[in-house]
Amino acid sequence: MVAVAQPDASPTDQPREVRLPARDRWGNWLPGHSGNPNGPAPGRVGLIRVISDRTGGGVELVEYALKVLRDPAEQTPLRLQALTFLANRLWGKPKESIEIEQVQKQLRIIIDARAQPQPDLPE
Repeated sequence: MVAVAQPDASPTDQPREVRLPARDRWGNWLPGHSGNPNGPAPGRVGLIRVISDRTGGGVELVEYALKVLRDPAEQTPLRLQALTFLANRLWGKPKESIEIEQVQKQLRIIIDARAQPQPDLPE
């Protein structure tokens, strides 16, 4: 935790405490920590509860997605969306990955550009 004084605070005001995110050196959350420790916003919790209550805990949503997926008369893009919906709920959304070579090339371009002398701009 870090204490931070407010710039417009009077001498009697106490500095407020700021919690730094508990992350490892790669930016991943440490076990037992979260980017949203207080949970979803109150309005969102209510919406989640309403959807859950009206769809049998989500069962109706899954049944509908299965119906679309298994219907050969449905258009292929809709069937693929249903498949994606179901797979994401079963295994979670896959993490996006990128080729490290592309990142290295882009970083090299940025580093090289910053290393070039910058022209003097008129004031």
